[in-house]
Amino acid sequence: YGDLGATRLHVTPPMLRHLLNPAISKSFPDNPCFLTGTDRVSHALRQKVEQAYPASLAITYSTSQLGPITYLPGGQILDVPESVGFAVKDVDILSVDHGRNLNQSFEVLVSKSWPIICVTNDGRERVIVDRCTSHPTGDLLRIVDGHYVFCGRADDVFLFRGILIYPAELEAFLESHKEVSEAVVFGAYSTVYGAVPMGVIRTFDRADTVAVRDELLKKSKQLYGFRGLYALYVNVDIPRNASLKALRRVLAEQYRMH
Repeated sequence: YGDLGATRLHVTPPMLRHLLNPAISKSFPDNPCFLTGTDRVSHALRQKVEQAYPASLAITYSTSQLGPITYLPGGQILDVPESVGFAVKDVDILSVDHGRNLNQSFEVLVSKSWPIICVTNDGRERVIVDRCTSHPTGDLLRIVDGHYVFCGRADDVFLFRGILIYPAELEAFLESHKEVSEAVVFGAYSTVYGAVPMGVIRTFDRADTVAVRDELLKKSKQLYGFRGLYALYVNVDIPRNASLKALRRVLAEQYRMH
C-alpha cells in the first residue's frame, strides 16, 4: 500500500496485527491513517500500533446491517481502555432490557436514521429519512467516562461454575504481556462445568513460549481466582472466518474436556 502512496487504510483488527511486522511497516509513507473496527481492538494492540508507526489510528464500531454506530478519532485511542468512542450522528444506543447500569455491560439495541435521496417522475430529488429502530446487534457495551466500551459478543460469554465469564476481559489481560501479539479466550465444553476458561495466544518471534505460558497462567489465577485460565496454548493454529475473526466455538469444541 505504501508503494502506491496510500495514506489511509481500512483494516480489521486481525489485519492490524499483521501490520506490526517491521518489514511491512517500512513500506508505508510517513504518518499513515488506519481505520479499524467491526471487532474488539485491545488496549495492548493500540499501544503496539502507536509504537510501531507514527500513525493515526481511528476506531469505529459498526455492523453490516447498520454501518457505523460509534467513532473514536485518532489521538484518543488510549484515553479509555477498549473504548469504541461516541455515538455517531443520528444514532441512539439502547439496551435490550431498557436499563443501563454504568458499571455493567448491556446488550445493545441501536436506533439509527439516515437520508435516502429519491428521484421523482418529474426529475426532482426528494430526501426521505429512513429509520431503523431497536435493532439488536448481539454485542455488549458499557459506559466509562462518557465513552462506549466494547465488551465482546453476547454469545461469546459463557458460564463456568455458575459465574459468567467474559472472554474480552481475559484477552485484554493476556495481550497486555509484551510478548503476546494476539489472544483468544473461549469456554472449552465440559460435561461437569459446562465450559472451562481456556486460551490461545500468538507470540512475537524469539519469545520464550514456555516461560510466557507459565507466567500468564499463574498470574491469571492470582488476578481472577477460579475465573482464571485453566489451560493456555501457544502458537497453535487459530480457526478463522473470511474476515480473519477467530472462531471461539470451533476452539471450544476442539479442546472439549471429556
